[in-house]
Amino acid sequence: MAIANLHQTLLFCTTEKNDLLNEIEHLTTQKSFMLDVAANDSRLLTAEKSALNSKFRKIFENSEEYQEDYQSYTEIPEFEVALDKILAEITEHQQETAMAETVFDEQITTCDTEIKEIEAYEESFKSQLTSNISKDFNLSLGG
Repeated sequence: MAIANLHQTLLFCTTEKNDLLNEIEHLTTQKSFMLDVAANDSRLLTAEKSALNSKFRKIFENSEEYQEDYQSYTEIPEFEVALDKILAEITEHQQETAMAETVFDEQITTCDTEIKEIEAYEESFKSQLTSNISKDFNLSLGG
């Protein structure tokens, strides 16, 4: 009976380990998605800054008043406000993305730790199983 219980426990450990490995795979996929989001944020920031520069350059070039008051379109107060707004939005999103990546890393580490604990239990159960089988074999031989 002890052999059957140990064998059942080993099967349970294997199932738990496989579940954790699947969870790690899922978390790794989510983390990869977050890395793609971060890269997209950088591209979006570049595109929005470029569009903003073009917009205010045209406004500056078509306004004698701005040309008299400012040396460059980047000195126009509305340009600075719009640029700050874009930077704030992207920075906030990048911080959220970084926090999500950290959470995924922590969850992956937790799963890895649990797998190592299960593997340690498995070794103990395998040792007990081997010992019990050896004892039963010796008893059956009359030893």
